[in-house]
Amino acid sequence: MRELFTAGIAAAVALILYRKKKIPISAVLLTAAFLITGLVCCFVRGFSGEALPVDSVPRGEEGTEGSQAVLEAEVDQVKQRITLDIPALRLKEEEAREQLKDFMNRLDGEILGDNSSFGQICYPLQLQNGYEGSDIDVQWQSDHPDYLGYDGSLGAEIPEEGAEVLLKGELLLGEYSETYTRRLRVYPSRAAADLTERLRWEAEQLNREEEEVYRLPEQIDGREIHWYRQGDSTGWMILGMGLLLPGLLLLLEQEKRREKEKKREEQLDREYPDLVSRMQLLLGAGLSMRMVFERIGAEYQENLEAAEKRRKGSSRELKSPACEEILVCCRELKNGYSETEVYRHMGSRCKTASYRGLALLLEQNITKGGQGLLDLLEAEALEAFELRQRRARQEGERISVRLLLPMGIMLVIVLALIMIPAFLNM
Repeated sequence: MRELFTAGIAAAVALILYRKKKIPISAVLLTAAFLITGLVCCFVRGFSGEALPVDSVPRGEEGTEGSQAVLEAEVDQVKQRITLDIPALRLKEEEAREQLKDFMNRLDGEILGDNSSFGQICYPLQLQNGYEGSDIDVQWQSDHPDYLGYDGSLGAEIPEEGAEVLLKGELLLGEYSETYTRRLRVYPSRAAADLTERLRWEAEQLNREEEEVYRLPEQIDGREIHWYRQGDSTGWMILGMGLLLPGLLLLLEQEKRREKEKKREEQLDREYPDLVSRMQLLLGAGLSMRMVFERIGAEYQENLEAAEKRRKGSSRELKSPACEEILVCCRELKNGYSETEVYRHMGSRCKTASYRGLALLLEQNITKGGQGLLDLLEAEALEAFELRQRRARQEGERISVRLLLPMGIMLVIVLALIMIPAFLNM
């Protein structure tokens, strides 16, 4: 029941992140969908990719291409993975001759295997009863079975100087046949006996007569064979995705929040010069700093309400982060916070150097009784406008750098339009 345990862990992680408001409810629902799908796949196709005992493999329908089956063969409690080519049912007789001719043309390359030529056979030949992409059956014969077996294996009695062997293959397709012959020179084998090749040969020999299913051999050299179809791990993959999904969604949500916070800070910096200039103007008109905050907040609130009435909808695009902070400060003042605490909170929330400096300036002037605050705000406003100009120049430089690539592409296109006709007319 490891799958259920894994799904439970993923669900618990998603719920914990949701309760801590790290991911939205849509992320929890998406995770649940993945987990349910993975569990369903596990129930339908077997848990944990476990091997399923089989004794046959279905063939493809008549006229279709052959298929491959990835299986595990267990012999004396030793498992060997093997891929078997499962030929489909035979095609119509009228196509037999043409397929035999095409098959004869490519059979040399099919049987050579790891050998470089028929004049030097040092590795087993790929002598199969059927080949991938073809419905033709082949029956192999050798005039020296001790040197070259019917399965393409090399015998142990081949002399060191090599030996000549005549290989014949009877190609059968329906009622038609062709004979394939090659004279070979075989040498002692350079490869050890391969259990995979033996199993494949036994399976092909067992299915020389066409049946509805592709039978699998039960014994090899007197040893019992247990076959298993490779388990389907789709359910595990989906469960794994469901387990990773909460973490990925959390990272995505954090990245969105960072991007949103970055845009807010940029907007605050853009609005800072106007805010300080307005504070200076109202303070010079005789208002106290607390009244200045209340006046700015009230006017901003009135503008928002008027905009909502005109547009008959949301005024989100008209909202100002700087004025929103002023409204928060006004609410804190009404709730009994001191001005010093309110200004300190504003600097902490805004996080930008400009607003932290403004909050520190307002705190210090409260302790000094407000003397000289108007001159300090005037200097701060001038510095803020100069900083805005520098940032505008830097942004213009960045934009000009970004334009270099399209300008370069346009230059290449213009040169091509001029030079290509010139070369063609030469």
